[in-house]
Amino acid sequence: MLKYRADWQTMIYMIFTTALPLLQWRLDHFNVVLFLASLVMAFAVGAMHHNHAHLPIWRSSLLNRLTDYWFTLLQGHPGYVFFPAHLDNHHCYRNGPKDYTRTYRYRDDNNLFGFVIHPLESACTLMPLVAAHLHMLWRRRRTQFYGIVSHYFLLAICEAIVFSIDWRKALLFVAIPQLMALFFLLVSNYLQHAHADEKSHYNHSRNFIGMLNPLFFNVGYHTAHHDHCDVHWSRLPEVHESIAGRIDPRLIEKSFVWYCLRVFVLGLFIPRLRSVSLRTEKA
Repeated sequence: MLKYRADWQTMIYMIFTTALPLLQWRLDHFNVVLFLASLVMAFAVGAMHHNHAHLPIWRSSLLNRLTDYWFTLLQGHPGYVFFPAHLDNHHCYRNGPKDYTRTYRYRDDNNLFGFVIHPLESACTLMPLVAAHLHMLWRRRRTQFYGIVSHYFLLAICEAIVFSIDWRKALLFVAIPQLMALFFLLVSNYLQHAHADEKSHYNHSRNFIGMLNPLFFNVGYHTAHHDHCDVHWSRLPEVHESIAGRIDPRLIEKSFVWYCLRVFVLGLFIPRLRSVSLRTEKA
């Protein structure tokens, strides 16, 4: 029933992510390892949800709709926002002047402050776009509109139940991972595009190679994804190899962890480790 065998990894991750709050809930003590695992899996949720929005994982439309509800519970928000904000906007303008979530909308930076504030700025900026999309659905596609409402209704019911049982556990094991999943989803745009050159066909995105990709669905091959957004995530390494020689080497990072440590932490104290804007350099 899966379109691609590689999405068994998606299924395993989703089951594990769902099991984590249930397991932590049953413990009579706070387990740091399991809690950190839930935050790591929150990062994976964003990658999986993104991939599912581009290429639904099931051959069955019913199973795809049920998976949409599953992602809503894991991420704490329905995935319909991918259509107006990501598929119809970001992929059309790829961080260009018409991209609502362009990383230089408020500042052309790539530092810790920008990393932290970008998700909030993006969320606020996207609100009018999302509201317009919902208004359009209400006027022209009422069935789809009610479908979105059903996602919010399911989410509200589930949140109310877990918070009424134990609000502390609900906050730690459900709400915080959901918020982190949304944060990672929104901040990924900053990681992938800040200080890249949106006018270049190959240098509009930052790419990460290494262990990030087999663990998190090849999310690091972002130039390849933009150039071939209809290609399944499992095939992105070969697409990346075909164009890697045309990408500025400064936009190919060998380690995601070292990049974050270097740019967002050490760069605060060591100027030579700070990111340099390819936009400014080209200007």
